[in-house]
Amino acid sequence: MGRIADESQTEEPTPRLFTNKADTVLERLDDEDRAVVLSWLRSDMVDEDIEERLLAHDIACSDSTIRRWRRYQRLGMGRVWAA
Repeated sequence: MGRIADESQTEEPTPRLFTNKADTVLERLDDEDRAVVLSWLRSDMVDEDIEERLLAHDIACSDSTIRRWRRYQRLGMGRVWAA
């Protein structure tokens, strides 16, 4: 039986933690900068605007990466970051 079929037989699927380049960017920032970037990511700021703000600081992180990070966070499947 395949992995999907196996997991569908259990009551609770094993939760998976997804990370992407946005998490790597956050890891590399100091606490103050991380707090600023997290505030952008958690706001209703447009993905492309966040990408441009990061690029202004020589940090490459695409709008699609930001969009995926936000989706994983919304679904409770992303890395948990302290405020």
